[in-house]
Amino acid sequence: MDALADPASELRRQVDNWLLARMEDYRHDIAFADWLNSKLSQLVTVKALAFKELLQTQDVDILLTLLQKRLQLLADSETEQSRLDGALKELLLQALAMQHDTVYDLVLAKLHSYDRDVLIAKMEQRVGDDLQNIRKSGTCIGGLMGAVLFIIATMAERLVG
Repeated sequence: MDALADPASELRRQVDNWLLARMEDYRHDIAFADWLNSKLSQLVTVKALAFKELLQTQDVDILLTLLQKRLQLLADSETEQSRLDGALKELLLQALAMQHDTVYDLVLAKLHSYDRDVLIAKMEQRVGDDLQNIRKSGTCIGGLMGAVLFIIATMAERLVG
């Protein structure tokens, strides 16, 4: 046992390597993954039931007080707010990544539900002002560049001619 407790021990290294090899084997074992998911689901269910029983047997005022303290800490601490914000963003990104195909199908179905003319009208409504501003800017810049080129050409003609 002393040899296993020592990180530099040869026996410890062999046991660690054996454990890593078993873990790698289990990582690719579908039956083991299913079994592990089943056990985790059972554990979550047991913990949820225990929490439900605790809520039924405990004074709700204590829980409300704890919740109010936690919410006040969150309201007062920018660090806690940014931690919560980061955690929520991460959860949302994971949820969106897992549901990528569903989101794609929803957007595609919504686009296909529009009539061609209605879709064009909606797009013009959203980007019409921006496109108009781009056109105006292009006209101004083009006119300015034309005037500059005209001045340069006129000056060059007078110098040469």
